[in-house]
Amino acid sequence: MYGETGQMLRTELTALLHQHRVRHYLQQAEQAEQSTASRETSETSAGVERASGLLLQYRLSVLTWCIQACTAAQPLAFSNQPPAKSNPFHPNPGAGGVVHPLLKLLRDNREQQDTNLPTLAELTTPHTVPLVEHWRAAAKAAALAEHDIGGTDTHGILTTPQAQALVGDVAAITQALVVLDRRYHLLPGWQPLAHPQRLGWATLAAALDTGLGQPDYTIDKLGWQPLVRSMRGAAKPGVLGVLQAEHNLLHALKGLPTARDLRLIVDSQRRVTTTLAVLAAPVDQRLHDAFTRRAQSYADLHRALRDIGGLLGHGKAAVAQAATLATRTTKLTGNEIVEPRQLAAFHNLFTRVDNRIADIVEHAIAGGTYLQRTTLPELADTGAPVLRLRERYTPSPNQPKSRPSPSSATGSGPSTQCHEQPPTKTPADRPSTPRSVTEPVRSHRRHSISRARSEAHSDYV
Repeated sequence: MYGETGQMLRTELTALLHQHRVRHYLQQAEQAEQSTASRETSETSAGVERASGLLLQYRLSVLTWCIQACTAAQPLAFSNQPPAKSNPFHPNPGAGGVVHPLLKLLRDNREQQDTNLPTLAELTTPHTVPLVEHWRAAAKAAALAEHDIGGTDTHGILTTPQAQALVGDVAAITQALVVLDRRYHLLPGWQPLAHPQRLGWATLAAALDTGLGQPDYTIDKLGWQPLVRSMRGAAKPGVLGVLQAEHNLLHALKGLPTARDLRLIVDSQRRVTTTLAVLAAPVDQRLHDAFTRRAQSYADLHRALRDIGGLLGHGKAAVAQAATLATRTTKLTGNEIVEPRQLAAFHNLFTRVDNRIADIVEHAIAGGTYLQRTTLPELADTGAPVLRLRERYTPSPNQPKSRPSPSSATGSGPSTQCHEQPPTKTPADRPSTPRSVTEPVRSHRRHSISRARSEAHSDYV
């Protein structure tokens, strides 16, 4: 995640800022590596110059990440200062007004660097000199942070408060690079930064502007995350056992379950959310309201899934975990004391389960895996005293149509609309479109996303 790589980058630069006698450290390391008894000054200077060239490559890697991060945040980084009187002879910078000077100076410095980026071997091979090792770790963290943020194409990934937090990180890292550049200027072969005074003032202005707003540090959750693993072992007592079962359900909910299995999974979510809404009332009223809305959404979804059928899919593992979750939920007495950290963990798991179930429903109905029950205008010959209307499971009429073939587009091919669907008679209390089936989860997911951006909860580990 970006939180881990960003923390690693700041930690290594902080360690470098604590080392002042840089040339002395490099000379001692080179002298310790010499195997011969004669330690000539020329050989030591050559070793220091080689280490200086390696430090320039590592610095270029950190500098490149700063440029990419500023480029990604520029469209969303609005200034937090009150707008000044506009000059009709100058264009209004709008978004990115604070980031633009810093980005321009960073690009100028990269163009003037007469060195290349470190290779994969130089990034992954540990160095014997502690000073160089700190730079290598910082360059490695910068390369990983580039993938966590997603490069320069961050449309729909970053929000404006998250972009402000990213600009604040870039400003702090660039300030450290400016200080280290002035400290290393006596090293043989060192290439100083261009316009260090202007770069320092630009980073200070960006940092102060970020401090005036409210940056969103949920950006730390972006990027690569470890795979979810099931919690093995004996069942934990009380609420922790329910949390363990919910986590295992999320881990097992990988494939596409059948329609019947999905109804059982949805029912388990309705039960556990209803119980937790009662337990969260004396602890956190906002989570109590969120859990109440989620329970109602899953009740509506469970009711809507009665008209959905399908035998394709494999969800036995998820159904087993859902049964375990329902059993452990019924064993709760309602007098348990729930900690805020546990409620935050449930909230995080519920969000991920909601996204997964919504994707399953939308994908299965759009792809024709789940069929909709319709009633035909004729009686079923079942031999029972009471006759019922005949039922049939068909793809939804609102299912997205495939792209027409060239023959059908020109009119020479067979028509695909010559057969009419039989009339559908659906009770008023039952939805008849896939949109009404997925609307409870969609609305709850939209509401939970908007609430998550405004509320700060602890991360679930």
